[in-house]
Amino acid sequence: MAVAWWSMIPFVLLLGCIAVLPLIPATEKFWDRNLVKLTVALVLGVPIAVWFVIGGAGWTVSHALVEYFQFIVLVGSLFVASGGIFLALIIIAVAFLPSIDMHAVESGHASVSQYIPWREFVMIAAALASFLIGDRGARFNLNRFTWTPILEVGALFIGIFVTMMPALAYLGQVAHRIPLKEISLFVFTGGLSSVLDNAPTYATFFEMASQVPGEPRVAGVAEALLIAVSLGAVMGGAITYIGNGPNFMVKSIADSANVDMPSFGGYVGWSMIHLVPILASMVLLFMTEGVWWKLLGVLVTLLVLGRAGLNVRESRLVAKKGSDSTDRASEPGE
Repeated sequence: MAVAWWSMIPFVLLLGCIAVLPLIPATEKFWDRNLVKLTVALVLGVPIAVWFVIGGAGWTVSHALVEYFQFIVLVGSLFVASGGIFLALIIIAVAFLPSIDMHAVESGHASVSQYIPWREFVMIAAALASFLIGDRGARFNLNRFTWTPILEVGALFIGIFVTMMPALAYLGQVAHRIPLKEISLFVFTGGLSSVLDNAPTYATFFEMASQVPGEPRVAGVAEALLIAVSLGAVMGGAITYIGNGPNFMVKSIADSANVDMPSFGGYVGWSMIHLVPILASMVLLFMTEGVWWKLLGVLVTLLVLGRAGLNVRESRLVAKKGSDSTDRASEPGE
């Protein structure tokens, strides 16, 4: 199913709502309600899903919904579970158990077991057991557990998973125009993974890279290109709150505990200042050729380390001032 660039407007609008509405005093309290977020997500997402089904791309919608289910179960189970045994069960499930095999289902050759999300069943069971038999005092009194953060993630990401379908389809249509070099693959895969689901973004550029000659090859792709695509897909998600699902959940948890967190744009600004230079130094040191590029990578690395040292020093000074203030306040007569 071919799509035009304007089909990405609902996705952009949803990102705009996430980024802008919390900053406007008139909409801040209104947007804070999860029901409002879910309503906006569905208003923007349902027409896209209907359009894809009518256009003969119903399996794309099915894939998106299954991926959303897998995502929300993983994030939700990690949010609920406490204690090493339950977390270990979730990790084992992720590492060793299969989920629904959508490719087999779509091809019509799926067995009964391939329809069953074994992995998600185990994760849900581990989270439920943790919730029911875990220390309720620690959960509700000490940690002040609430369902608000995971409900917020669930409400927003159903819209994100559906509205980004045209964006991913459009990416597949124009991806062949991108120059297939190590740096360009890293930049495009990482940049798009910061706002799109990294799995289909990785798959798109993986298929493109497989058409480029080069040795040695791993999984049919030149090793250097595979490294670039893999690093971009994994690391690019940290650039925004929505690039990696846990980013937004951690923000929501902090917000529910009245901890000040950067806005969507503020977080992007912080990542541009602190994360992107680290990624740039990595690219310059390990993906470029030529002495001058390597030297530039060393310079950027030294600047990153220098700034990190200043940040540590500043944090220690702030902590020392806070400690001195506390000591003075506790002195007799204060």
